Amino acid sequence: MKRIAALVVSLFAVSAFAESNRFNLHINPGVLISNAGVGPEIDLGVDWQFVRGVAVDVRVGTAFPINDFGVNLMFNPAAGMRFRLLDDVQGYANQPGGNLAGNLSIAPHVGALIGSVGAGFSIDVEAAYVFSVSRPLQLGPYVRPLMGFGTFGVIGGVSVGLALHIGLGPELGHDRDADGVGDERDKCPDTPAGSEVDARGCTIIPKAMVLDGITFKLNSAEIEPDSERTLQRALLGLRDNPEAQVEIGGHTDDTGTVERNETLSRERAQAVKQWLVSHGIDAGRLTAKGYGATKPKVKNTDEASRTINRRIEFNRLDQ
Repeated sequence: MKRIAALVVSLFAVSAFAESNRFNLHINPGVLISNAGVGPEIDLGVDWQFVRGVAVDVRVGTAFPINDFGVNLMFNPAAGMRFRLLDDVQGYANQPGGNLAGNLSIAPHVGALIGSVGAGFSIDVEAAYVFSVSRPLQLGPYVRPLMGFGTFGVIGGVSVGLALHIGLGPELGHDRDADGVGDERDKCPDTPAGSEVDARGCTIIPKAMVLDGITFKLNSAEIEPDSERTLQRALLGLRDNPEAQVEIGGHTDDTGTVERNETLSRERAQAVKQWLVSHGIDAGRLTAKGYGATKPKVKNTDEASRTINRRIEFNRLDQ
């Protein structure tokens, strides 16, 4: 019992992927096991999610239970609500920031039961636990206990099978920072225009990147005022990725002595580190290193190439 309880707790503790589209199509092939017989079933449905995690759900099931009298037909249109219980969106499994957690939904329905056995009404409760396969496809098992009452008497049964959920239409809500991640799922809703973001909507810090736009006064480690925008973007990336450990690498062109270039590049890297620390980044996450002119991006042939080689780079140490 303790193991079962631990499993249940772990299922509810994982972060899940919401089916965040306004409409979601359901295709559920399965088997109906009932006192009217056992046979294949196909269930088609759609839900309209009017607020995150709560949807109006409509489905139509067709089953062919087989008993001693042969093959029966059961047609079961029904309507109800769908409640998505694990709706802490982290992204999809095939996107940066995503993982393969599941999304549990419960959907009670009331409907009609029509077929060769007679006619009446039905009640059922579907439980589905679907996993993000790719955006917007989710796949997983479902179970649906059902009771029917009518001219046929009482029918009791359960459907089990595979739930295939496909998101249709726009995702819920707005995208105020226009990063492609709707506000309902956006953990970082104010990323600057043009930022590369992950499935959470947060700025990505790649393995290596040049901080274009950081400049210094001539032969100095004093940061120019027009570097502010680039520094702010770097700051935001570090805030959005608190696990990131970064080396700040300073690079110069080949003008001057080797010793001076190594010192200047190190001082410039230190200046950038100090700016970030003064704006709230833990100094323990940052390492400043000067490379001088030892790692040019292009040959130092003219002023344009030397401008390219004078740079500050981020290199992630935690990847």
